[in-house]
Amino acid sequence: MADQLKQHGVRSVLLPIENGEHGFGGGNHQQIAEAYDTMRAFIIEHLRP
Repeated sequence: MADQLKQHGVRSVLLPIENGEHGFGGGNHQQIAEAYDTMRAFIIEHLRP
């Protein structure tokens, strides 16, 4: 999916979570926390009017 977004000029960030399943289950807690921080910042940056 990240490759397709990039191919079409859509900005995205891919943050792999070690041992993470869909929805982050079973993943590294520190990586999950960092991913949520990154998602929050991305949303604020791109969805503010």
